[in-house]
Amino acid sequence: MSESESSKMLPPYIPFDTFMGFIEFLKTSTVPSRIDKSAMPADLAALVRGQIQSALRFLQLIDSVGTPATKLRELVAACGTEKWKETLAGGISDAYCTLVGNVDLDSATSHQLDEQFRAFYDSEQMRMKAIRFYLTAMTAAGIKFSPHLMARRTNPAPRTRSVSRSPTAPKPARDNSESETAIDQGKFIGFPIGPNRFIRVPSDLTA
Repeated sequence: MSESESSKMLPPYIPFDTFMGFIEFLKTSTVPSRIDKSAMPADLAALVRGQIQSALRFLQLIDSVGTPATKLRELVAACGTEKWKETLAGGISDAYCTLVGNVDLDSATSHQLDEQFRAFYDSEQMRMKAIRFYLTAMTAAGIKFSPHLMARRTNPAPRTRSVSRSPTAPKPARDNSESETAIDQGKFIGFPIGPNRFIRVPSDLTA
């Protein structure tokens, strides 16, 4: 695949498991002379089949008309064997080398990788899916990379600042000064029933 042709391809954004499922499907059948939608499992939606074709083209596993590359046959043959990681690692490194550029994957941050994918996808959601495929593929291939690349790419929801509530003000003590004065003047007889609390009755109350 020429450099100009490869530059038009978009990085895969399908789940890596979907891609793996197709490789395993070819392993249990055979690699056809052309990879088109009719060569894929019947239970796959038409949209998913198109996404798999796009992924295969970007990964340089088929050409623009769907003819399988030697890399695809080698990948399918290695599926489920001890050569799987090595074969997958070589394909991933070759396909993404131009995209990643001079980014040092051993120490890069998630923002640095995001900047590289921004040239292909303006949508943050699409970039996240494409980056997730890339990182999952490298993990499956046993390629080590910076732990910072796994950092969350979305800002957490802003914390709602709790409104501090003033503690309930204690009820003011009942002012019994007037009652006490009246009692002192002999107008009432006071019977205490608690701290600063009285029951008062007229001093001239008869039976």
